[in-house]
Amino acid sequence: MKLFLEDEHCTLTEAETGTEALSLFAGRTFDLVLMDMEMPGMDGCETTRALRRLERETGLRPTPIIMLTAHAFSEYEEKCRQAGCDGFLSKPIRKAQLITELHRHLLEAARQASDTARDRP
Repeated sequence: MKLFLEDEHCTLTEAETGTEALSLFAGRTFDLVLMDMEMPGMDGCETTRALRRLERETGLRPTPIIMLTAHAFSEYEEKCRQAGCDGFLSKPIRKAQLITELHRHLLEAARQASDTARDRP
């Protein structure tokens, strides 16, 4: 993923485990999260549920989360969506596919933030 994104003018923050991802997320704001389903400790779905809980508890706007997994079956995608993921990409992931998904989710998040700001008194 790092190689795919090196020309995309973005800053990457990496976590090796779900616990580390949650710790990083608690202290910073991210535009988007790429989540691996198979992480040591907390898996991607557990970590996503914890991130969503943290957003609710702290009143943060939901961050787009795209699950990356080797599992291509629809039941895995449904499991990820139920955990709170916005997107789902099964491996092998193509660069164009990843970039398209990133842009789509970032654009949607920007639209939602704009709508929220416009609706405030």
